[in-house]
Amino acid sequence: MTVIDYEGAASPGIPCLSLNTSDVPAERQFDFWSDLNQPGFTITPLSDHSPALDASLHAWRAGKVTFSQTRFLPGKDRRYKIEARRPASDTLVLNYFQKARLFGLLDDEPVRLQTGDIHIHPHSGRYESVTSDLEQVTVYLPYETVGVGGADQIGQRRFQETSGLGKVIKNALEATVSQLPASTPETRRRLGDAFAGIVRAAIDRQWRCGEAQALLHKARSRALRTFVRENLADPDLNCQSVCAAFAASRATVYREFHADGGIGRYILAQRLHRALLELAKGPARRGQVGRVARACGFTDLSRFSNAFRNHYGAPPIDFLGEATSVPKQAAKPADCGDQDTVIRGIRLEDWLNSR
Repeated sequence: MTVIDYEGAASPGIPCLSLNTSDVPAERQFDFWSDLNQPGFTITPLSDHSPALDASLHAWRAGKVTFSQTRFLPGKDRRYKIEARRPASDTLVLNYFQKARLFGLLDDEPVRLQTGDIHIHPHSGRYESVTSDLEQVTVYLPYETVGVGGADQIGQRRFQETSGLGKVIKNALEATVSQLPASTPETRRRLGDAFAGIVRAAIDRQWRCGEAQALLHKARSRALRTFVRENLADPDLNCQSVCAAFAASRATVYREFHADGGIGRYILAQRLHRALLELAKGPARRGQVGRVARACGFTDLSRFSNAFRNHYGAPPIDFLGEATSVPKQAAKPADCGDQDTVIRGIRLEDWLNSR
């Protein structure tokens, strides 16, 4: 093990911390590595393991930011359980997994990470995972360096190295780490500040992209539903016609209407809703049920009647002409909107919402 204080080091090219199991006899390597990770981590073998262990750690202080490279290679089919109980800390951890296959819990939330993942999370709480071969670069960033006010504000963030933001972080991280060993303390400080700025921008951009995606989803949802309501009279209205109108895939439309039971159920419910309103408004005359059914996109009167009865618990004729105008002398409810009709003394919209 080599520990160097940069300010007093004769050669600033030596890492501030360097640990390597090759420095000790093979039979002591696992115990050596396990002891070095205490009390931060507890490492327990889950299967028979060779006493030899290829593991190393190199770390650099760069101003307020700390960078480290870890290699933990126990060998094929050898797995270890890693546990940590971290006290509250105003520090953010960024892990870039150059080689990994981990699964476990972080503050009781499941995590599954693999080669190419970039995982950002607060350095606090409880962590448990199972891993075998592991190579990673870790960066410890005080909250102040990335503009984060607390653990609740950041939560967990994940990027894939092939994504747009992932490429930015990965390239900046690799370039920074490659310069640290031969840099002066002042240069390392500037490198640490620059990388913290990149992480801060990536987190902010991901948040803003998430907000933009949410707004886009809401706008698309409103547009899809408006299209359906405006085309209820078309008997050929279905998933295919909605896809064609929006140049969307069937999967996209199915996902959008999943909470409604599917696009087909949504169209049917809207048609029945429209039919109820039209029947209640009247007039109560011969053939009106058929006319309303056709106006709402139903081509088969029998199927319309059965669907209506199943949905509202009564045949459509029972609602024919049941709506009357609200008396002019009566105060119009503030939330009445465009519905000026009542059924047996109850506002139609209130009755529908109570079903």
